[in-house]
Amino acid sequence: MAIIWGYRRGAARDLGPALAIRCSTCAELEFWHLHRSVTWFTIFFIPLIPLLRQHFLLCPKCGNGMELEREGGNAARRLVPQTLAFTRGELGKDTYLESVKQSRFLTADGSLNMNFIRVKGLSRTMRLLVSALIGVVGVFVFVALAQLLPPEFLGSESQFRRLHPDWPLALYWVTAYGALVGFALGAVLGFWLAGVPRRRARARLSALRTAPSP
Repeated sequence: MAIIWGYRRGAARDLGPALAIRCSTCAELEFWHLHRSVTWFTIFFIPLIPLLRQHFLLCPKCGNGMELEREGGNAARRLVPQTLAFTRGELGKDTYLESVKQSRFLTADGSLNMNFIRVKGLSRTMRLLVSALIGVVGVFVFVALAQLLPPEFLGSESQFRRLHPDWPLALYWVTAYGALVGFALGAVLGFWLAGVPRRRARARLSALRTAPSP
């Protein structure tokens, strides 16, 4: 399959320092380096077409890092020459900070722009699928509860009762209305649960702070 669908060619290439970040793992404030890896479409291990380009920001001390979205990778690549010039003393601090500001890598409070970072977790499609599955479970739960309702909840005589005297009216009520409520509640719960890993990752990444120099 690697011959047909491609493989990651070699190690990720270090493009240079991009942004000063205090690492949440080693607590060191360093310029994180931008790395790029490319997955190629290959025939007999000969790379022909680049299928996937990935950009990462990695801590030079401990290797902790994050994957960037396409827009974030492009912004980081534009920052690398500015950061190199700043670390060599060829660029003033104010000019460099203006470059960082224009890159939109930082928010107003100095944290990273989460739109530039690829957060691992379930995709929106998978979250919707999980929501639907839990919603279906909610339907069965509500229908099963109908069997436990007291007789006085069954209501007065109705067309349903005349057509199906062996079916409690409550079962129809739950099937028609309660099942919809069960599906809605289950779907909301499923969507929330499926998003927990993504929210935790966002909370961890949002704790990172950047600074103009280490």
